[in-house]
Amino acid sequence: MTSEPNKPSRNKTILLVEDDPIVRSLIRRVLQNQGYTLLEAESGQEALNIFYRYPGLIHLLLTDLFMPGMTGKDLARQLNCVLPQLKILFISGYTHKIVTHYGEMGTGIAFLEKPFDATTLIRKVQEMFEPQLSSIIYYQE
Repeated sequence: MTSEPNKPSRNKTILLVEDDPIVRSLIRRVLQNQGYTLLEAESGQEALNIFYRYPGLIHLLLTDLFMPGMTGKDLARQLNCVLPQLKILFISGYTHKIVTHYGEMGTGIAFLEKPFDATTLIRKVQEMFEPQLSSIIYYQE
């Protein structure tokens, strides 16, 4: 995870939910270096607690799709009921075919397949904040 696209000012808060502490740490460092505010959780339940306690606006949920306990999809559904404009970026080591089979995920939602590098992650997060994002987007390197 090395190279960086342009760094425009961010002012965006991302709720990162990843059960693997190494992956979570790498994602956090990459996105904080880009100026994003990161809130971290290792489970869906912890993410819900953070979401309801956080006093500001959360702009993006970046979550592993398949986690023990609550799946990323279940978490996204719950948060989306409270905050319909929340952008959602699922990440997973499972292939695009498996995720597609898992079901249609909806508007303003995207998928990024693991493993990915820093540049791919940054670009995908930047795309999430582009106004024309209106349908499910799948991205693979």
